Amino acid sequence: MQIARIAVVTGLLSVLGLPAPALAVSGAVSSAHPLATAAGIEMLKRGGNAFDAAIATSLVIGVVEPQGSGIGGGGFALVWAADPAGARVLDFREVAPLGASRKMYQDKDGKVISRLSLDGPLAVAVPGQAAGLVRLQKTYAKLPLTTLAEPAVRLAREGFTVSEPFSRRLSSGAERLRKDPEAARIFLPGGEPPRPGQTFKQLDLALTLEQWAKSGGETFYRGSTATAIAEWMGKRGLVTLEDLKRYEPVWRTPLLGNYRGIPVVTMPPPGSGTVLLEMLNILEGFEVSAQSPLLRTHVLAQAMSRAYADRSRFLGDPAFVPVPVDELIAKVYARSLIGTIALDRATPAASITPGSLLPETVQARFKQWEAPRKAENTSHLSVMDSAGNTVALTQTINGPFGAAVVASGTGILLNNEMDDFSSAPDVPNLYGLVGRAANAIEPLKRPLSSMTPTILLEKGKPWIALGSPGGSFITTAVLQTIVNVVDLRLSIGEAVNAPRMHHQWLPDRLLLERNYPVGVQEFDRLGYKASAIDAPGNVQAVQFRPGQTPMFIGASDSRREGMSQVWIEPEPKAKTAREAFPPAALTLPSARRR
Repeated sequence: MQIARIAVVTGLLSVLGLPAPALAVSGAVSSAHPLATAAGIEMLKRGGNAFDAAIATSLVIGVVEPQGSGIGGGGFALVWAADPAGARVLDFREVAPLGASRKMYQDKDGKVISRLSLDGPLAVAVPGQAAGLVRLQKTYAKLPLTTLAEPAVRLAREGFTVSEPFSRRLSSGAERLRKDPEAARIFLPGGEPPRPGQTFKQLDLALTLEQWAKSGGETFYRGSTATAIAEWMGKRGLVTLEDLKRYEPVWRTPLLGNYRGIPVVTMPPPGSGTVLLEMLNILEGFEVSAQSPLLRTHVLAQAMSRAYADRSRFLGDPAFVPVPVDELIAKVYARSLIGTIALDRATPAASITPGSLLPETVQARFKQWEAPRKAENTSHLSVMDSAGNTVALTQTINGPFGAAVVASGTGILLNNEMDDFSSAPDVPNLYGLVGRAANAIEPLKRPLSSMTPTILLEKGKPWIALGSPGGSFITTAVLQTIVNVVDLRLSIGEAVNAPRMHHQWLPDRLLLERNYPVGVQEFDRLGYKASAIDAPGNVQAVQFRPGQTPMFIGASDSRREGMSQVWIEPEPKAKTAREAFPPAALTLPSARRR
């Protein structure tokens, strides 16, 4: 038995010195941290499937990267089950507490109070991660929850070695963490962030995770942990025991689109698959592969700005908002948007009106709904197994270290997901994203999310599973990885690590990774306000490569500490690709198709 990390250094990877993908015949795990990836591999070795591996990986990420995600937050899992073949989305996004209100972050004059939706107990939404992982385990996993939690409990109790990036993140968040005594006690032992090389333990979290697993998840929402969270919140915040008891994950139907004939399965609202498909549809109107890097970037930026403009107005929790998904992801709508793009200049954000080219009937319907309502962080993991099961899971506590508060005795760093709502119309959130009535705060509502876990299909089977953290950069990171593979014919490792850019309509600016192949000044001539930034996003991807010996490739973004690993059976059975992976038709009978 062995874990293989077989180096395949070719082309761009060799030139750039980037980490090569890992290959296997039985499954692959790609995540933002080596210890989390190892936990997923451990579950495959113990007879688990892709779902077992994903749950164990998710739990460990919450321990070793607490600044970005954990059971105090939430997320989405786009899953493909091999038998019967088909895709589903598990939405375990946080929800607004019963006591939340539309103007809760505004002063008496209607102005948003700075950082009230970001720091402290009032910023906390009802967590969904703990419930989501239990639902995933009960529905698809093979191993017991206690087994899946073992690596995370072990690392929380015995500790792990602090890396330089983790120490740096703690230092950057120290000012906020010091404001909460419990957060400071755990994350700033002795008053300072742990130094690289030291061992970092989270004993309270270890006990919380252990109790959660033994109870089948009950303690978090109805037992000792729920009581501790509710009592600590008290008069500090809004989350109550009733809020926790009411929480339920939601199964959703994925969106199904296609890009140049390749099926794309992605997130419905309140995720951002709608934005991804709208951008891909626009790009289909251009010969992206034949364009110069300057022109290709310009076309990408124009597609991004138009899709993000529509996001600002139309996207929200579908239980509260009549999101016109079918119209937004229609090819005919993309063709109308393509006609507004000039190849020799940027379109100013002020000239882009969200939804102005949608059919008049759609605009009228949405205006009628709007009328009475005037009002580094996050992580992704991707897993495939030899049966064909696939998981693309993105999880978050929103901003770095969430709300920077810990409920006493639980060790759980709580989210500040309330900032993902629109605190007021057109007022930007932490990531500069603006929204309107569709994403206004309402009790029990799920905030709009940029998370976009996605699966590309080939011959009706999962071909590539990918996703990214990064707030507003998430959807554009996924988009560019797809373009790199489909249009530019890069390997998955090259596609994940290629330089990226970003445009989100407002603020009206083009952001370029510092190693981007086209200089800032070139875009200034096209009318952009361009600037260089540090690494956007952190894509984690896995790919199935058919052949005489079916293989998997795991590609991990070099922008963080991520790592891809694979599991090779000690004595692989001699099967042809057709026998091991028989063709299967896509079964998404109720998915929206465009």
